[in-house]
Amino acid sequence: MRKPSASMVVATVALVMATTGTGIAASNYIITSSSQVKSGSLSASDLSSSARRTLRGRAGTAGVKGAQGPAGTAGTAGKDGAAGKDGAPGRDGVAGRNGATGPMGPSEAWQIAALGTGSGVDVPPGNYIVTGQAYMGAVTNRAPQCIVYHGLGRISFGYAPGDGSSLSLSVSEGFTTTATQHVYVGCSGYNTSVSTSATVYVIRVGTLHT
Repeated sequence: MRKPSASMVVATVALVMATTGTGIAASNYIITSSSQVKSGSLSASDLSSSARRTLRGRAGTAGVKGAQGPAGTAGTAGKDGAAGKDGAPGRDGVAGRNGATGPMGPSEAWQIAALGTGSGVDVPPGNYIVTGQAYMGAVTNRAPQCIVYHGLGRISFGYAPGDGSSLSLSVSEGFTTTATQHVYVGCSGYNTSVSTSATVYVIRVGTLHT
């Protein structure tokens, strides 16, 4: 028998090692029991997806709400802000309607067209304006005077000069009475042959400002 060469021996050993290596790895490196795993040596990424899902725990129940804490102390007041700018002027409003015309005031008028108390008029309580004139013919020797009498006093027309001229004496004044008064015109101080006449108006007004 021929003695095997050294190269053949090496090849034979390599073949044996190649055929037996898989069996050795299978028996030494494949995990077949939990006893083969060292505690704490595996991480979550080493497990399969299905294995990781089984590790999820159930949701816990809601905790009891704690008691409200005491109120905090009030903070310091902030500084006043700067004043804002004035706004733009607003538009003019719509003009209002004219109001209704009020009732006519208590105005009345009485006319005295002749001299003497019998030609006078009775006026009720109120405020009055007296206006008008008395006419005198040619007065030669006296200075006549005409007066409006209204119970509370009298209103003088003034005096006329006794120079033989014809003239009119005017009157304009006012009075207030709280009772009915008789108002008339009287003239005196002239010769009886002189023609005289009067036209006087007694006008009642709402208010008499003095």
